[in-house]
Amino acid sequence: MEANHNTTTTTTTTTTSTIKNRRRSYNTKTPYEWSIIIEDALVYGVPHTSEKFGVKKTTLYQKIKKFSKELSIESLDVKKRGTVPGSTKSKKITGNLAEFVLKEITEDNTLSGKQLAQMLAEESKRDNPESRFTISATTVNKFLKDQQFSYKVIREEEVERNSETLLEERKIFSKMVLENNYRKSPRTTVYFDFMYVSSNIIARRGRSKIGTPAIVHQSHRGIHIHKYPSTRKSKNSEGQVSEENVIDDDDDVKVKEESEEESEEESDQESDQEESDEDSSIALEELHGIVLLKTPPISTDAQKVNSLAVCAAITGEKVLLVSTQFRRFNSEDFYQFMGRLLAKLKKEYPNESFTFVGDNESVYKQGMDLLMTQEHRHHSYIPNPRYSPFLNAIEFMFNQLKYHIAGLQHKLVGDLIISCQQAIKKIQPGNLLNYHETVHIYLLKCLQREEIHAWRTVLNEKARVPDNAPDQNWECFHRTIFSTERDCFTKYLVNGTPENPVKPGNQAMILNDKKIPLFNDLSLILPSGQIQEVEVDQVVNKEMKKRGRPPKTMSQQKPTQSSKRYKSYINISHPDNYLN
Repeated sequence: MEANHNTTTTTTTTTTSTIKNRRRSYNTKTPYEWSIIIEDALVYGVPHTSEKFGVKKTTLYQKIKKFSKELSIESLDVKKRGTVPGSTKSKKITGNLAEFVLKEITEDNTLSGKQLAQMLAEESKRDNPESRFTISATTVNKFLKDQQFSYKVIREEEVERNSETLLEERKIFSKMVLENNYRKSPRTTVYFDFMYVSSNIIARRGRSKIGTPAIVHQSHRGIHIHKYPSTRKSKNSEGQVSEENVIDDDDDVKVKEESEEESEEESDQESDQEESDEDSSIALEELHGIVLLKTPPISTDAQKVNSLAVCAAITGEKVLLVSTQFRRFNSEDFYQFMGRLLAKLKKEYPNESFTFVGDNESVYKQGMDLLMTQEHRHHSYIPNPRYSPFLNAIEFMFNQLKYHIAGLQHKLVGDLIISCQQAIKKIQPGNLLNYHETVHIYLLKCLQREEIHAWRTVLNEKARVPDNAPDQNWECFHRTIFSTERDCFTKYLVNGTPENPVKPGNQAMILNDKKIPLFNDLSLILPSGQIQEVEVDQVVNKEMKKRGRPPKTMSQQKPTQSSKRYKSYINISHPDNYLN
């Protein structure tokens, strides 16, 4: 047993020394010796030479590849690794260099490790112009990691959000609200605001076949609301205005006067109706699955809109009112919304006081003045401090709405409105209560003068909302602004689909002082008999010959889609200048 053990030990020692000798012999080979080995490999093959000289096959293949590329014995010399002679490469950042890196990354947190390494080298040259100090980006990244810096997605934030002035204002505000219990009851706290849902909003992630992109088709230039046909001027092919659709100036004035008189009469009727029956519910109707407000349109002009405006008011228990429209909310729009909201509160909660919570928008001023009237003076309004959207619970509801809308595919203009109204029905009373409690947590943080960067927090007692909760019947409607808006609900949002193909282009080129349509039949432009069929290979070979390269034959080219024959119409009178 002892003899066998000694034999095994001897064999292991011999094998280890052989491996070391091989490595040592690899490191000490000169370029001339490598040239002899490569010559032997080219004659007898790599496996035979590898076993003969004790060289790895992979190493020998690399040397042959390198020699065949550069064709010089000097290329077989082993390059020494390490720093440049005379330079000092630091492996650790300490002292003044550490303070410099921390200062720079604090001022600009978008700097990469490579940029910081270059800045360190420049900083060392300022102290000593003859210094050849170098440092790697890996060393810089490791230093930042040791200092608890991580690489993450950047989030934009206003400079004033966490300034000393606003931190003090939030502290005073939160102390006043908490001591006076202005927002203690979720039932009597009304949060209101508006947001804009883009027609191009899509989900952030999707699935597709491996090697293909995940594409979602979206509208390119927003939503166009057309004019009335009677007010639209069209041009014929010669560029002249057609007389059929032209309205004289006198007729145009008459139309405007009639429309103004009708709008005044309708407004008088509406005001009389509101005065006679203030407690009546909001009149609604349904068209193409969209709940609409029964009010006449405001504008007859054409308009291009990029988003759907949503104005909403909620409490910690229910969604009070939601209104959508294809125009940015102005003071008059919010004034009417506030009037409907106050009428609804008076009908459903008589003799009950509410505290309204909103942001610092100028469009709110006219609507908030209604709280100073004799009828609504029992309500109160406490605006949030500047740059403090996390103190408004409706902002969290808007995030939930966008989450539901982004996962839907909108084909028609009306689909965008329907998806918004359906997403509002998904909101549960438990969600609203959680949003109200989240605002209370942020009030406590503001009381401690904490800087607020993210809108996420953990609630100790969170209301559980089941995934299969039934839809709620919240009051939500769409208000038509434009006279032809109802006709555009069935209009396609995206061009290029089989249902809504892209229209032919109408670009024109100028040749010999004449405008010629670019995409018309070119057989009408070129003289007769000057149309021929050309292969792509002829064009490619002609271009390569022009650049001094040998033309490729079909056997040398890989079969691609572009190598197929196609019809190209060219002017044969100048065939040599086709590519010039």
